[in-house]
Amino acid sequence: TIMSNKSLIPDGLFGEEYAEDVAFVIKPEKLLGEAQSEYQKSTYIQTHKFGRLIFKDGLIYLADTGNESLFEMYTHIPMQTGKPRKNILLIGAGDGYGIKHLLDYPFVEKVTAIDIDAKFVELSKQVFPEVAWVFTDPRVDFKVIDGAEYLKTTTETFDFILVTVGDPFTTSRTMFNAEFLQNCYKALSLEGIISMDGYMPYYTHEDSLNYDQIFEMISSVFPITRICQSTSPIMPGGLVTLIFGSKKDDPSQIEPRGDLPVKTVWYNHGIHKSSFVLPEFLKDKLKNIKGFNQF
Repeated sequence: TIMSNKSLIPDGLFGEEYAEDVAFVIKPEKLLGEAQSEYQKSTYIQTHKFGRLIFKDGLIYLADTGNESLFEMYTHIPMQTGKPRKNILLIGAGDGYGIKHLLDYPFVEKVTAIDIDAKFVELSKQVFPEVAWVFTDPRVDFKVIDGAEYLKTTTETFDFILVTVGDPFTTSRTMFNAEFLQNCYKALSLEGIISMDGYMPYYTHEDSLNYDQIFEMISSVFPITRICQSTSPIMPGGLVTLIFGSKKDDPSQIEPRGDLPVKTVWYNHGIHKSSFVLPEFLKDKLKNIKGFNQF
């Protein structure tokens, strides 16, 4: 993903440039708020088609409509795989929605929720008041800290680590290296799983980490690494990838648990299984990487 506020985005409109000649442009109904921190500029707008929508440094991050497939897939695939995952670490928790999806599971005992940007968290509470309660839920331990720094010193053990952060060339770059993944491995229980974005395979860039490199990074640390595909109308090309690193349970092979706590928009058990069946161009890029299992 390439960000730009100039060439392809007309004045008065918002959008994201995907390439030198391709952009996604949105007409706002109104500006809901902005927050400039030492880490990023967060912009919240109201739109007709997608509801409330967040940009981080000019990149689309979250919307009321169009994100369900991502939230549901990277939450429910690990939560429906293997034993109940009761103690969870969520990195990139500032909007509140990821926390809510985890708390929907009644067996969850604790969510350690982390975000580096306090200004983003405070503005999100104002713009998304319906999920602001999650930050004070007794099961949630919320911390303003860099997730990579937290993992260097924590002595907690987690059943599931969910990383929902921005693109690898943004302030999230501390989460895309071998040291971070090794620290995740150490912090996970014997049946632990990590879930990370593989991002958008139609628009790969030389100046960023792409899905094949992220897969290779995770597979160098975890004995089981799986990649699945999903879709979102607000993400570049509409196609996205999610990558799971697991110590024991294979999310592509184990029968889903069957205790979904809420009615979903996108996820179901058929999609859970079929999402690991990949198109040929993805398989071709991954076929020589250790740990890739072709279906």
